[in-house]
Amino acid sequence: MTELDDDTLIALIKDGDTHAEALLCAKYWVFARNLGKRFASSYSDLGLTADDFTTVAFSSVVIAMQKYKGKTGKTFHYYWSKIARNQCINFINDNTFLGLDILRPLSLDSETHEDGLTLHETCGTIDYRIKEDINLKQLYEYIVSPKSTLTEDQKVLAYYMLVENYTYEDLQQLTKWNYAKIYKLAQRVREKVSNFFKSRYFK
Repeated sequence: MTELDDDTLIALIKDGDTHAEALLCAKYWVFARNLGKRFASSYSDLGLTADDFTTVAFSSVVIAMQKYKGKTGKTFHYYWSKIARNQCINFINDNTFLGLDILRPLSLDSETHEDGLTLHETCGTIDYRIKEDINLKQLYEYIVSPKSTLTEDQKVLAYYMLVENYTYEDLQQLTKWNYAKIYKLAQRVREKVSNFFKSRYFK
């Protein structure tokens, strides 16, 4: 069976072909998973998982389809990879408390990443870091504090995910919660933890 190229699949999708949509999604899920692993590895100190980045990168397929015009000299994969990386960069900035202003979205017209540069070489390395021991101590104190804004379920997830570095799969086995609940809790936990650190409580 001949494999259909991206342009053909996108044309079929725009005509309402759900099979073509399934084929494109299956193809880009693999790309998204690989990019998610790369981001998680490159920024492992931020407490964000490969699952997080994979979800963000995969959701970029729809955005790429809206941006992609075809026959412009740029492939659909090129547009998707730029948008996916930008979305992952925005995800880092929105869901961490380090204030990584050095991570900026990249123009779709830029040739960056086409020259083999790594993510750190492209986005810039983190040349300042909060000492891990202090960071974890403050985080732990916030999680267990009676004044914490975290619910009991969020405290459990925050401790095991952010302090003990459990993956979503680990958390599922530990808590017996479904993936959707864990993902929603993780989103709220990161938002609350981010707001806590941004409040400059520890000066």
